[in-house]
Parts: sequence; structure tokens; C-alpha cells
Amino acid sequence: MIRPRQVLGAVAIALVAAGCGTASGVNPQSINADASSVLQNDVLALSRAVAAHNWPDARAELDSLRADLNASRATGSVGSQRADAIAAVVNQIAASVPPVSDVTVQPTFSTPATHSPPPKPAPAPSHHKHGD
Repeated sequence: MIRPRQVLGAVAIALVAAGCGTASGVNPQSINADASSVLQNDVLALSRAVAAHNWPDARAELDSLRADLNASRATGSVGSQRADAIAAVVNQIAASVPPVSDVTVQPTFSTPATHSPPPKPAPAPSHHKHGD
């Protein structure tokens, strides 16, 4: 069973540790302020979806986080080593969120009330004696 608090904790701790915070300079470990802000917003949206047990939205937020990370890597806003570290954590978190195809929605419906007629009263005891 998935425990949303564990996933939320993992999201927050792991992404901070992996480096959604800013670093100065241009090197394989760097991330600029704009990319950091975008990725932090993605993490916040993911955390909210997980907290709400909204697994389809959590999956969508994971996809968004991955897309923004890839775009930031491509433009050099996130250094390659930092991007690899963040991607590894995102993949670990994704393993904790059920795929949308595994999330089943149970239809809710009401069963029609059945009305049974009240039971017939028991026959009254007979006070007649046979043979009198």
C-alpha cells in the first residue's frame, strides 16, 4: 500500500538533496535560479497531488517535472551531473506512485430499495375444544 506521507517526504528530501537548490557558477553541478524555481514548483505540484491521493495528477506532475528537467538540461540551466542526480531521485519517486492504468475507480451507485410487504400476522390460537 502506498503511504502518501512517505512519498511526500521522499519527494521533498530527495529533490532538495539532489539539488533543486541553486548553485553559483557554470559547472556540471550547477543549476540557475530560474530552473530551480521551475523544478521546485513542479515538486510542489507533485507533493499536492500525492497528498490528495490523486494518482493520475501525480503521474502527470512527474511527467511535467521530467520534461522541465530535460528542457533545463538541454539549455544548460541545470548541469549534467545535477540533472542526473535529480532524474535518479525522480525515478525512485515514480516507482512509488501507481501507474494510471493500475488506479481503478470504483463506480458508486445505489441499489434500489426493495419493499417487502409486512409479514402476515400469525393465526390466532383456537379456543375451541374438539369433541365438546
